[in-house]
Amino acid sequence: MFLNTINKKISTVVLLPAFLFFFITTSANAITTIGLNIDTGGTLTVTGNISGGTFNGNTITTGTGILTLGAGKTLTISNTLTLAGTDSSTLNIGTGGTLGTAAYTAATAYQAVNTSLTSLAGLTYVSPSFVKMTGAGTFALDTNTYLTSLSGAVLTDQTAGQTIGLTGARLTKLWATDITLTNALVGSVTGNAGTVTNATLTTALTVNTGTVTLTGNVANTSVLTIGAGAVSVSGANTGDQTITLTGGVTGSGTGSFATTVVTNANLTGDVTSVGNASTVVKINGTLMSGLATGILKNTTTTGVPSIAVAGDFPTLNQNTTGTAAGLSATLAIASGGTGQTTALAAFNALSPVTTLGDIIFRDATNNVRLAGNTTATKNFLVQTGTGTVSAAPVWGTITAADVPTLNQSTTGSAATLTTPRAIYGNNFDGSAALTGIIASTYGGTGNGFTKFSGPTTAEKTFTLPDASATIATIDATQTLTNKRTNPRIISAASYTTDTGSSLDVSTADQFIVTAQAGALLFNAPGGTPVEGQKLIIRIKDNGTAGALTYNAVFRAMGVALPTTTVISKTLYMGFIYNITDTKWDLVAVAQEA
Repeated sequence: MFLNTINKKISTVVLLPAFLFFFITTSANAITTIGLNIDTGGTLTVTGNISGGTFNGNTITTGTGILTLGAGKTLTISNTLTLAGTDSSTLNIGTGGTLGTAAYTAATAYQAVNTSLTSLAGLTYVSPSFVKMTGAGTFALDTNTYLTSLSGAVLTDQTAGQTIGLTGARLTKLWATDITLTNALVGSVTGNAGTVTNATLTTALTVNTGTVTLTGNVANTSVLTIGAGAVSVSGANTGDQTITLTGGVTGSGTGSFATTVVTNANLTGDVTSVGNASTVVKINGTLMSGLATGILKNTTTTGVPSIAVAGDFPTLNQNTTGTAAGLSATLAIASGGTGQTTALAAFNALSPVTTLGDIIFRDATNNVRLAGNTTATKNFLVQTGTGTVSAAPVWGTITAADVPTLNQSTTGSAATLTTPRAIYGNNFDGSAALTGIIASTYGGTGNGFTKFSGPTTAEKTFTLPDASATIATIDATQTLTNKRTNPRIISAASYTTDTGSSLDVSTADQFIVTAQAGALLFNAPGGTPVEGQKLIIRIKDNGTAGALTYNAVFRAMGVALPTTTVISKTLYMGFIYNITDTKWDLVAVAQEA
């Protein structure tokens, strides 16, 4: 074995077996003693500290003190290997390395990890059991049998009762072949069951398909109730059944009974039966066929029926319904009738009037007669009350005080006015129609040749000048002064490709385009132009020059039709209509400088 350097003073030292060497070196004023001993077996014993270096392929790193075994080298410890340090010493086994099977000891003895455990934390093996933690670093054996999941599980016979699920954490679905219940079943059960014994249902039993067989218990009264919607009920009744009805029986729905109901015996007595047919032959022992035709009467004390006679009916003293037979004779007035057989004769018999012209009126008590007016003087009925109570009418003549002052329209022919009255400047006495002309001072025309027409359904207002003047007419030759005619304007920012129907000379004198985007075609103007009619077109683009084209109705006269706009400049074009050539002649062009 060779030492490469020892404190940089010894370059090479040859160690021979069975020899002991001592080296005393100095470094930084310190003295270090190293003792080396090699026994006859070639084992190196080191006394003291060895600086970093390589020894026969094994390396000690300076500073960290890490011993690194070279490839194929083995560290053999004959006695005790103590790992000590202030930084939690760790024994690391590299990749592919193994820890020998021999046991090792430390402050506490541990078993080798590759052998079977016989105990854990003082726990002794019990079968069957499992280890569970009961606290931090604390373990215990649990010999209970638990079922945590049924998914894919095969259950064997259980030696003790088990609980599956808890309140609020129940099983959501259980598929089973046979279920035996010792306690009442709570909740809903769906699926197929061969036989259910002593099942108590708190709600309806619903059968979707198949057949349900219910076997009654002879120890009690078994009742089978079939609800609405049952398709069919089959089977035979093996004994007589008794149905006892108490109180009123009501219900609804549809159902059916067998065509033939087997009974034990036919009925006799008041009600007799033969098979399923029954007949009421008596009432309280009285044979119905022995009574005469008539109204059946009950005897209160015995309940025996008989036929009623005239004396059994009370006197009619209340309203009745139906049609009564006619009277065999007229009923006298004294008996509340009229003693007559016709309506007119009956009215005359009861009326108090007796003489021509008589009138019936009501006095304080009765309907009485007012004798007619027999004088040659025309009389009228006169009646004057007290303000709260009426009075009997009498005949009298009309006095001036009986006629109120006329202050409203009257009809008929009036007599001539004693004093004529002027109506809008024309005297009128009532003797003839008023035909005079209403003077202008009264709102008239002062002549009979002025006529207004126009409004037909509602009132219209026409404002005339507040001065003496001549009204201008539509087609007369007149000279207008101090007047202004506002031009008719059609204006738009831009048109897509052409002016369309917007250019119409019946509604426009000037056609304006303020920001044309792109080329524009001027279509033939709409409307009906007249000879010499003027049309002014004003156009300006949107900052980009656009081409201008025209319909053939537009014609250049001494000046060419503009073919494009000038960027952001206003262009005016003046046209006059030539009705002879059917052309709009361009007579003037003005381009903004």
